[in-house]
Amino acid sequence: IHQAGPGVGDQTGAVHFQASKFALPAPLAEALGVPALVLDATGQWSADGTDAAAQAALHVSDIALPSNPATLTIHATAAGAHGLYRGVGSLRAATPETELSVEDIAFAADAAGALTLWTELLDLGAWNALFVSALGAGGTLGRWLQGVGARGQIRDLQLHVDREGIAYEGLLNGAYTESFNGIPQLQDASGRLRGHLNALRIALAGAPLRAAMPEHFDGRWNYDSAAGQVTLWFELGYLGLRGTGSCDFSVEDLFVPDGFAWDATLTEPLRGGALYRLGRPAFVTNEHSAFALGVARRALDAVTEAAAFKTRGYNSVNLLANRATFQRALGECDLRLRAARSLNVEILEEAWRSVCAGHTPPPPLQAQMRSCATYTTDVAADVTAQAFRYGGGEALFTPNILQQCLRDINAAAQHQMVSDTAYENHGQFLLGLPDARVME
Repeated sequence: IHQAGPGVGDQTGAVHFQASKFALPAPLAEALGVPALVLDATGQWSADGTDAAAQAALHVSDIALPSNPATLTIHATAAGAHGLYRGVGSLRAATPETELSVEDIAFAADAAGALTLWTELLDLGAWNALFVSALGAGGTLGRWLQGVGARGQIRDLQLHVDREGIAYEGLLNGAYTESFNGIPQLQDASGRLRGHLNALRIALAGAPLRAAMPEHFDGRWNYDSAAGQVTLWFELGYLGLRGTGSCDFSVEDLFVPDGFAWDATLTEPLRGGALYRLGRPAFVTNEHSAFALGVARRALDAVTEAAAFKTRGYNSVNLLANRATFQRALGECDLRLRAARSLNVEILEEAWRSVCAGHTPPPPLQAQMRSCATYTTDVAADVTAQAFRYGGGEALFTPNILQQCLRDINAAAQHQMVSDTAYENHGQFLLGLPDARVME
């Protein structure tokens, strides 16, 4: 770092900063798709000690990102006293393919390091295009932005930064998104956006709202006559599914027209084929089993691959693959997963014959299917835990696939559909109890 000039408190100053390898924290590196940045920044300021007024400019060139290099230019004018400062600034960001400018950014800062920014209008489409141009699909953020393809506006955006982190809030206007990783496809949606680094909440106005999830359903849902509010929740910082883009949604005082309501236990499905005669809980049991088996097999494959070069212990030169205890665990885990898969195939084939004949599987078979999904999840959770343990200390780090599998399978095991009550219900039918039930 080279600095010239008398300093910030005097009349003028300048700074030049170069970094050939600016290392990034692991979560940010994973999101951007690069482990480090190349930066070349220059800045200058002028200050008047009499009325504490200052002007500053910062230009950052050649920010090396996965797809295209980016540049950033910031201008700001501020005034204040006694540790409180207010001002206005502008921002310009560009890649070789696109550029955008934001004017009249108001800001306030205090001596404790808190910074608040306001801007009247933010163009979602322009920002999305800039980030996609710079990041490509090299990291999770680039893939997510490319898939969502957000357009529209955020009005009255406020961003607050302090020692606790970052929080933001704004009004969503005329928003469009593509359906991607659990996010619905939206057309002309409006509402309120608020959140922080670990969570994003979007509260959408109920009418008019047009939404679709083409990965799961045909056609678009039009809520011209709906009233109330739909809230989408995107939680990033809790123990749960890490790679699926999962999100929650909630509704408050939402009016549902008769045309969108039906009795799922009595209504004959009009489309979708035999699959939609499975009933509940059978309709979702195959998904639970498939997910659990896939996660456990991925974990077992990962530790098997690592065993060829991994050693355990302070002075050990014995590879994990040569340890008899690991060999036994690996063989048993492989057979347990294959046995659980075969049990699923046997029970699901019986259910498939039933629905192809035009019948919903009877309650005893429904209970079998649910308890089979529970058993499969239990086996998968145990296999994944063993793979994680043999993975050693390396498995603790966020990028490691073993800790990701451990998180995912334990999140899946929390689902009510695969709780221990499934075994109880299956046992009730085996005993022929008159009050036997498919689900508690």
